[in-house]
Amino acid sequence: MANLHAVWDTLLVAQWPGGMPALRASVEAKAVAPGKTDPAAWAEASCRIVATEGFYPAGHRLEPHYLQRWGPVIEIQLAAAARRLADALNDALESPK
Repeated sequence: MANLHAVWDTLLVAQWPGGMPALRASVEAKAVAPGKTDPAAWAEASCRIVATEGFYPAGHRLEPHYLQRWGPVIEIQLAAAARRLADALNDALESPK
């Protein structure tokens, strides 16, 4: 992998224990309340995550426990993204009042 973004987008998802069915079930189990459409807030939340100690692995090498530590964040972020997409689609397809 060339960078940490690619690791999060592909490698960690592909290496999820139990594969995609297990990840899908974990994400679906996370209840994410509808929120307002606020991309700035989403970006700020992501910035807080990447500023957390240990997010960027020392020596640019993933430790064996990296997925264990960051797995819950992956689940929450995927659940939030799915909710945001669903809300945006619902808003776009909503009948005019």
